[in-house]
Amino acid sequence: MQKNGKFDVIHAHDWLVAYSAKALKDAYDIPICATIHATENGRNSGIHDETQKYINDTEWMLTYEATEVIVNSNYMKCEMQRLFGLPFEKISVIPNRNKYEYVFWNRKRL
Repeated sequence: MQKNGKFDVIHAHDWLVAYSAKALKDAYDIPICATIHATENGRNSGIHDETQKYINDTEWMLTYEATEVIVNSNYMKCEMQRLFGLPFEKISVIPNRNKYEYVFWNRKRL
C-alpha cells in the first residue's frame, strides 16, 4: 500500500477474510464493504458446535465492522438483520446474474 497509494475501500467476501479486513481497516483507516453469500447459521440450520459458533461470531464481527454489507437477495437482507441485528439501511441487495441475463448483457455489448 505504501508503494501504490491508499485504497478507497476494503471489499471482504465472507468470514474467511474478516480478521485481515479488520486489521487493514484499523491500520490504514479504510472502510470495509462486506459481501455475505451465506451464513453459518443458514448452512447448518442453526449453530450446533464450537466451530460453527466461531464462524458465526466472525461473520457478526465482519458485518459489524463493515460500513456497508452486500447480499444477493432480500431474504439474505432479512437474515442479516435477524441474525446480526444490522440496520436495513446498512445492507444493499445486489442480485446474482442468471445465465439468461449473462447472455443478454453479452449480446447487448456486441
